[in-house]
Amino acid sequence: MMNIGETPAVQVPKEFLAVILAGVGDDLFPIVGEYRGGPCPKALLPIANRPMLSYVLNWIEDSSIRDVLIVCPPSHRDAISNYLDSEASSLSIGVHSFDQASSKGTCTSLRQISPQLAQYNCDIVLLPCDIVPPPSLKLESVLNRFRVDRSTDGTLLTSLFMEYRPPEKEKGASGDDAWAPPELPMPIVYDSNSNTLLHIDTLDAKGSNDEEFDIRMGMLWKYPRVRLSRNFVDAHVYVLARPALDLVNQKPMFHSFRDEFIPWLCKVQYQRTKREKYGGVLKSDANTRTYSSALALQHSSTFAPSTAKENHRGTDTPDPTASQPPSPTPDLDEAFPQEPSLRCGLVIHRASSGFAARAHNLWNFMELNRELNRVLLPTRPPPDRALVDPTSSTGDSLIGESTKIGEKSSVRRSIIGKHCTIGKYVTISNSVILDHCIIDDRAKLEGCILGYNTHVGEKSELVRCATQAGYEVEAEDSIKQAKLETSNWTADPPREGDAETSDEEDEDESEDEDEEEEGEEGEEEDDEDEDEDSS
Repeated sequence: MMNIGETPAVQVPKEFLAVILAGVGDDLFPIVGEYRGGPCPKALLPIANRPMLSYVLNWIEDSSIRDVLIVCPPSHRDAISNYLDSEASSLSIGVHSFDQASSKGTCTSLRQISPQLAQYNCDIVLLPCDIVPPPSLKLESVLNRFRVDRSTDGTLLTSLFMEYRPPEKEKGASGDDAWAPPELPMPIVYDSNSNTLLHIDTLDAKGSNDEEFDIRMGMLWKYPRVRLSRNFVDAHVYVLARPALDLVNQKPMFHSFRDEFIPWLCKVQYQRTKREKYGGVLKSDANTRTYSSALALQHSSTFAPSTAKENHRGTDTPDPTASQPPSPTPDLDEAFPQEPSLRCGLVIHRASSGFAARAHNLWNFMELNRELNRVLLPTRPPPDRALVDPTSSTGDSLIGESTKIGEKSSVRRSIIGKHCTIGKYVTISNSVILDHCIIDDRAKLEGCILGYNTHVGEKSELVRCATQAGYEVEAEDSIKQAKLETSNWTADPPREGDAETSDEEDEDESEDEDEEEEGEEGEEEDDEDEDEDSS
């Protein structure tokens, strides 16, 4: 049984604490919408019939980390704790909730749990609950990069980026689709020789001018040969030195970790005014932790310091003693006596090494289910033939436990959850059906995601639809490219041709929200860049 509590017990000094951020998942609506007054936690949504949280927990367990803190909304805490209590693991896991009303982003949530984080005098690994890494991508390789760089030149941060895989155009998809494929990743600037992240674009910067990109002279002076790319997606996996985490508490104007704090931290590398103002705080424990020198020496055979021209990877097998703080090794510290660089390191996972993504929106949720269905197909257990009619076809699909399928039904390239009932002459293709759904006779589903306990009536047809838990589709309904919410039952459900009207209403609402945001004033940072750092 996992050790569940308010916070994990602290008995000896630790190397890392893994902090998993399990948010509400607004971009996964309507499948995360409430059901009978209760939540449908994003962290427990199934991917290939396994809760997405299990993938990141297994990823952590395969590394040298043993202490985990899950941060979630208060309404999700009981469900997540119950799930953890039913699983066996060597991890020590604490579950803590944040105040949804006052939380505006990851930085805000980290400040709210600062008392819990203060119990650990160690560096932090921030991870999303929705990342699904392939077997070739080891968390230990990211940790090893941070260990070496932190000990050799005082790196503050190591971030993981994944190579972007363009989506394929699907049959039945159109420009007014219910969920569109993700846009191209935001541009980043990095130095490939030192594996240094120098600049990361934000949504605000993109909106100001889509055709221009500002590069500061201070950056080019220190890093004369840099690369600009928008082929990499931020995995939202960050290994963060303790002084940088402490600085988050001192910067209440920062709400978003990705769009505000990381871009600001990148500037510390090459803007002299910021280094002078915050260098004392950020250098406070450079090369002083008891674990860093010995572990850096241990991994130096697989990781060269970041002056190398390639992004090396760590060993696939984590060291069983890495979780214990070994005695310091002064030789390595003496070999690198230079001023700490305060760099932001970078690890890139190539698409050729395996598909990696975050299930943070409907598109990626569908893609990850399809990818894992393809990967697991050769080893998946056969469906229970006592529940699946022998005249039905399910050969290339994943069928959950206790699911019944009627005669002459066809289920192709789909994932069906547990305890579902599928009638006779039903056709399902390229879809994800969550647990406890009922699909009546002669219904047709193409490219759909059905939330828990969805009921599809007889002879209904759904094309590229997503439903909230508990939604009921009337018999002989034909609905295409729609997000179906239980709150809309009183109105006519959207049908073919209604998507355009729905998009216009969304645009009107978005314009109203933009006008309200223009009237709000936020706090401004008092740091001023010198003329030599201007673009």
